[in-house]
Amino acid sequence: PSSLMLSGLLRRTGTTGTTILGTATFLISRRIHTESRSERRVREVLQEGLVDTTHVLVRDISEGCGTMFEVLVVSKDFQGLSVVAQHRRVNQLLTEELKSMHGLTIRTMTPEKWQERIDR
Repeated sequence: PSSLMLSGLLRRTGTTGTTILGTATFLISRRIHTESRSERRVREVLQEGLVDTTHVLVRDISEGCGTMFEVLVVSKDFQGLSVVAQHRRVNQLLTEELKSMHGLTIRTMTPEKWQERIDR
């Protein structure tokens, strides 16, 4: 698979049109995805709210209406926190944005966990 560095995100794209982030797999269409304003806003809030974030992936999974999102956040800020505490931190940061969302899928991990998944 080829690697592409885009907006600070590592994406590995294979022939199936799947972007693989460690073992976290997000299906994307074969067309080039342009970040929407809603996706950008969520990404910026997470990057600004977490001091040591290495990767943030935000995807609008609501067919473009901006009401359902999938996020992947890799940050040293999550070190020593349970997964529940990590997700609570993301929810706290997105308090305002959540008011207009119908759904949010969150995946969080530390940089060490991220590296373990990439190395597999």
